Amino acid sequence: MKNVILVTHATEVFGPPGALKDYLKAKVKVLIYIFHPLDETVKLASTAQVFQNGKLINQKRLPKFFQRFSYLGHFLGTIYFGLNFAGRQNFDYFIGANNFNCLAGIVLKRLIKIKKVVFYTVDYSPVRFKKRFSDWFYQQFDRWALRWADFVWSNNQRVAALRRRQGLPDAKSLLAPNGVCLKSIPKSNTAKKSAIVKFVFQGHLTKTKGTQELIKAFAAVNQRHQNWRLTIIGSGPFEKNLRQLVIRQKLNDKIKFVGWLPNQKVLEKMVKYDVGVALYNEADSYTKYCDPLKVKEYLACGLAVLMTNVPYITNFIRQKKLGLVIKSKNQRALQQALTEIMINRKELRAWQKNARCLAKDFDWQIIFDSVFAKMETR
Repeated sequence: MKNVILVTHATEVFGPPGALKDYLKAKVKVLIYIFHPLDETVKLASTAQVFQNGKLINQKRLPKFFQRFSYLGHFLGTIYFGLNFAGRQNFDYFIGANNFNCLAGIVLKRLIKIKKVVFYTVDYSPVRFKKRFSDWFYQQFDRWALRWADFVWSNNQRVAALRRRQGLPDAKSLLAPNGVCLKSIPKSNTAKKSAIVKFVFQGHLTKTKGTQELIKAFAAVNQRHQNWRLTIIGSGPFEKNLRQLVIRQKLNDKIKFVGWLPNQKVLEKMVKYDVGVALYNEADSYTKYCDPLKVKEYLACGLAVLMTNVPYITNFIRQKKLGLVIKSKNQRALQQALTEIMINRKELRAWQKNARCLAKDFDWQIIFDSVFAKMETR
């Protein structure tokens, strides 16, 4: 494997394509990394970066002409970048994170020298757009990408089973779960015997992430239990609302916002906490099929997990005794879970110990080594 093109839609939050980019930079001679903003709330510009032997040698933003057309502009922009930067080089793989980007690779395969196109299902959503017409096109693009890609990566077993029902042959199907760069995680203080239970939430701050419900639950339990602190890492369109809610609930001394941080800084801070929180619900249709990266990071950093019973990984949390799983949109259950964690310290330490023991299973290096090795033999 010498040369690779990787294309994704991104937010300010570090995600699987970012991890794959870091992995490939150290593995291939030439990497063309193209990213587009996921939506209008993301403060990123469509950009192409060219790495040679791990070093950035060229970078260019997408011309304004393409930016007028939203996703169509991103699709055409990927082709534009590919034609401009690929030259006469041979590329072993074009990896498109999600269907729009994969289809751009399928088109580029006819225009430049690309051996194999990979459809990387970073997340799957049965309903992507509110408008029925737009969503029909999205689902059609998904079917085309599934049919014409040389390989399809699924981020968990639930998605892999869905792809099989959609007609994907087993020979094209590969499992690529989310992971963590373990070498980036500092050693944690395994004792963690502070009287204060330190909770952390990290992620893109939107209305559907459950952060406001978490703040309200803490306000309720704080009347009887004060031995807690919450740190919120991340930024987003709902951040201002959350800060105002904390002020109204008079929890300024209990809840701290630290804003957006690079992923390395997030991991360095994470080991200082006790419990990572992930409150998914069905408001975002992708949550049933997601493989939450932040949950893997919580576990790899030795944290117990408090999460709702929506993503597939909740089965793993229960089986391996790594924390508490509650029903989504159940405020009473959330309050009870917070109380149980603060009272039952022995069980909390057991969850944290189990997480540390399983950390090695989440290493990005091992995950990507495995999936590329399988592609090379098929």
